[in-house]
Amino acid sequence: MPDIYNNATYLANDPTWHEEDAPFKTERILTLLHRNALSLNTVCEVGCGSGQMLVQLAKKLPATTRFTDFNIS
Repeated sequence: MPDIYNNATYLANDPTWHEEDAPFKTERILTLLHRNALSLNTVCEVGCGSGQMLVQLAKKLPATTRFTDFNIS
């Protein structure tokens, strides 16, 4: 099986890393947090692509929230 994340195939097929989906996904996450009365000190996203969801979350969550992301590429 080819490694599409390390050989640039994924990037060639999805140059935006699906950033356009970040606002929608972020709103769903915020809805779940509020619905369940959860507050976060830290957020870790694995498979973050461009990291745009964390950028969006950082705008909405308290400034003291720490963000970490990991992506194979």
